Amino acid sequence: NWPMLTRLRVKNLKAWGDTLWADGVALSDITLLLGPNSAGKTSLLQVPLVLKQTFESPDRLLHLNLGGQSSDLVDLGSYASLVHERDRTRELGIGFSATGPDATAPIGYAATFTALNGAPVVKHLELSEGGVAYSVTRQSKGGYRIAAPGYDARAGRGRVDARRSFQPERALAFS
Repeated sequence: NWPMLTRLRVKNLKAWGDTLWADGVALSDITLLLGPNSAGKTSLLQVPLVLKQTFESPDRLLHLNLGGQSSDLVDLGSYASLVHERDRTRELGIGFSATGPDATAPIGYAATFTALNGAPVVKHLELSEGGVAYSVTRQSKGGYRIAAPGYDARAGRGRVDARRSFQPERALAFS
């Protein structure tokens, strides 16, 4: 039994500003996307594809695989061509909700990205299941801070523990 996507969220993805970040688009067994040309329908359909090619990428440190290789499912170009109004200072966001394999525990994924040397880098990654959330957040000096149930980021040293070794892999897994 595979998980089923129930909601898709995007932030500053091509034609979409932040209108679909908070609530997203509800999905069901059959979902129709209707609208005029250049309204963003195809962009929404590309989100699962870019996530799939990122998650399957052999490069564990690639934060978001925008395409360009012959084996990629979709080629979205550069961060600048992907982000709303081509404004590289904007934060890009991708998220989804799904039912778990047993159709009881909801699964959540949300990642925001910023541009670093023209490439997307995870700013915040949150994974949740059944209401329990785990996240990493990029700090100003490039390290990542972890937030998880039962984890105290200040344990032992009295200051927030943010390290480069906490960098997420493929915008999917925690190191």
